[in-house]
Amino acid sequence: MPKILPLPLALFACFSAPVEEPPAPPTPALVAAYEREASVACELHRGLGSSDPTANVFFSPASITAALSMLAEGAKGATASELARVLQEADALDLDGLRALRADLAHRLRAASNDIGWNEANGLWVDDSATLVPETQSALETYHGASIRPADFRTDFDGVRGNINRWVKKETGGRIEDLLPAGSVSSMTRLVLVNAVQFLGKWEDEFEAKSTGDLPFLLADGTETSVPFLKDWRSMAIGFFDAEDKMAHAPKDVALTAFELPYLGGRLSFVGLIPASPTGLPELERRVSAPLLKQWRSALHTQRTDFAMPKLKLEPSYDLVPILQGLGLGSMLDPGTADLGGFFEGNAKGLHVTGAYHSAFLKIDEEGTEAAAATGVVAGITSAAGPPPKVHADRPYLFLITERATGAILFMGRVANP
Repeated sequence: MPKILPLPLALFACFSAPVEEPPAPPTPALVAAYEREASVACELHRGLGSSDPTANVFFSPASITAALSMLAEGAKGATASELARVLQEADALDLDGLRALRADLAHRLRAASNDIGWNEANGLWVDDSATLVPETQSALETYHGASIRPADFRTDFDGVRGNINRWVKKETGGRIEDLLPAGSVSSMTRLVLVNAVQFLGKWEDEFEAKSTGDLPFLLADGTETSVPFLKDWRSMAIGFFDAEDKMAHAPKDVALTAFELPYLGGRLSFVGLIPASPTGLPELERRVSAPLLKQWRSALHTQRTDFAMPKLKLEPSYDLVPILQGLGLGSMLDPGTADLGGFFEGNAKGLHVTGAYHSAFLKIDEEGTEAAAATGVVAGITSAAGPPPKVHADRPYLFLITERATGAILFMGRVANP
C-alpha cells in the first residue's frame, strides 16, 4: 500500500507595498487572461451558490485562482492540462502567462495603495524531511513572493496547523481565524501552501451615518425583512437594462439595474446587479458571464439618483472540493491520475488534492468596505433614458469588487438576505 503523503495547500495574501509607477494598459494577452479569470469567477460563484440558493455568498476569485496558479507550479501531465483548460482555456499550461497575470494585478493593486489598503502574502510550510524541486522552489519564491518554512508535520502536525492558522489570522487583520479545520493536517502531511488577501477601501463619496436607516428588503420567498440601509441622493454610474441586455427605455422594460460605487482613488469599485424581481437572482446568476459583465459596465452612465444599499457583514466558509470537480479539475483529486510530481524530489506517486477550503470576510458600512479571504488546498497520497432615477438594492442581488482598468474580480458574492 502506498505511503500517505497529504499535501495541504492553503493560499493566502496580505502585504502592503510602496507606491509604484502607474501600470501600463494591459497587453492583448493580459486582456484575454483577465477575461478568462472573470469567466472562472462566474463559474465559481455558480458552484458556491448552488447548494443553497437562499444563502448569501461571498468569496475571493482572486485568492482561489492565485492558489491554483501556485499549485500549477508543481503540476505535470493530466493535472497540468486540466489547470490549463480551467485557467487559460488552453491544452498546455503556460506558466509564464499565469505569472505575468499575477504580477500585473499585484502591480496595479500596489499602485493603488495610496488610496486603498491591499495586503497579500504567500507562505509554504514544507515537511523537514522533504525536499522541494529547486526550480519549483525558485518559481514560488520569485513569481509568487512565497516565504518557505520547515515544518515538523510527522510529530507535531496539529501544532503546525495552529501556526498556519495564526499566521493567516495575523495577515488578514484578524478576520480569518481557522482556515485549516481540524483533521485537515496530519502526520502524513508534507506541504502546505497558503495565499491570503485583505482589502480596505473607503468610498470615494462616503455615506452620512445620520442618513442610514431601516428599509424593507424583499426576500425571494415573498416575505420582507427590515435592515439598515446606506442611503443618499448622489450622482453615480447606473444603468437600466431590458431582457435582451439593451438599455431599457421605459420602467416596465427594466429587467436589471446596475450600479457602480468607486473606492477612493477610483482604481477599484463596487458593482451591484439588481434583478427587477425578488425571484430574479437565480436566472441572473445562470446567465452572468465575463462578456455580459463587460457589456453592462461599459453602458453605465452618471446620473443623480436616489440610492440605497444594505449594510453588510458576511463571514462564510466553503469546502471547495465539489467546486473544483465542477470546474473540471477532477484528475488532481484522484490518487490514480493526479500528477503533482513537480513539487518534491523523489517519488511523489499518488500525491493528489484531498481537501480544499475557502474562508472570507466582508463588512460594508458608511465609510467603505473591508474584505479578506483565504484559500486552502490539501493534497496527499492515499490509497438609460426613461426609468426613474431610483436605485435601491432592496431584493436579492449580485455584487463584485473589481479593479476597474482590467475588470479583475477581486471579490464576488450575492445578498439573498442581509
